[in-house]
This record gives sequence, structure tokens and C-alpha cells, in this order.
Amino acid sequence: MTVSVPIAHPPIRRRAWLPYLAGFLVTWGALHATASLEATGNLGLVILAVTLSAAALVEVFVYRTPTVHVLSLLGFGRPRGRALLVAAGVSAVILGVVPLFTLVTGQSLGLRSNWPWLLIGIFAFHGLAEELTWRGYAFRRLRTGRSYWRAVLLTMPLVAAAHLPVIGGNGLLSVSGR
Repeated sequence: MTVSVPIAHPPIRRRAWLPYLAGFLVTWGALHATASLEATGNLGLVILAVTLSAAALVEVFVYRTPTVHVLSLLGFGRPRGRALLVAAGVSAVILGVVPLFTLVTGQSLGLRSNWPWLLIGIFAFHGLAEELTWRGYAFRRLRTGRSYWRAVLLTMPLVAAAHLPVIGGNGLLSVSGR
């Protein structure tokens, strides 16, 4: 995601934490609520639309961002050549696992009949909606006026807290003692 917008927002300090956290809860809440309906990718475009709408509303109404700049601020724009090259390299490595799996196990992998739609949905959900929440809103807002690593450290508790429902919902947490 590329952010090159001629808007400078002040760093989040003391009183600005409450609006920041409220905006995060709205954005992440939209992502979480729609993803909990169906998280395999079939509703990926719906998840993206709801999350993008929530983030845009936060930008416009909480931060008074002009609507013409909202998409760019949230990270939607033309990617740079280097980013595309890195993405292609990572994709090639990941796709290289398929023939390696076949070679090692002797089993072949097949594609589902609806794989194109599923691919679009997974990209919209995990590739865009999640990154919009984490990089486009949470990290970007904390990065202003801070070092990269300081912003990462401040974002980490939000990432951890937001993933607790995922961990709990997948059965990794259990209550025992009976």
C-alpha cells in the first residue's frame, strides 16, 4: 500500500488517543463483524466494502479528511515497481511449494471448482481489508511523528487484542477444571 498524500495530520498525543482508538474500533469492528459471518473468502468483497466504508467514515468525520484524499490516505494507489517485483518474488516462492509438496509426498493438489471467485475474495479480505485496517489506519496514524519501530510497537497491542477472538473461536483457548 502506497501513501503519498499532501495531507499532514498531527501525531497522536494525549487527547488524540480517544478518537484514534474509537476510529480503530469502528474500522476493526467492521472487519471483524463481517469476517465472522464467513471467513473463507466467499464474502471477501463484502468484507472489503464494509471495512473500507467504515474507515472512510472515520477519516471524514473524525479526522475531517477531504473525501478526495481518503482512498490515498488509506493506502489505495498505484504500487511502485519495486513493490510489484517483491510481491512477484514472494508469490513465486509460495507457489513453488506446490510442486515441492507433490515431489515430497507423491500426492497431487487440485483447485476447487470456484477457485477464481475464492481467490478474489481472499485477496479482498486478507490482502485489502485487513491491510486497510492495520496499515492504512492503525499503523499509519501511529507512524506520524514517530519512528517506524516505535509505531510498530504501539500497533502490536492492537493487533494482539484484535486476534483474541480468532484464537478463541478456533478452539485454541479452553476453560478446564471440571
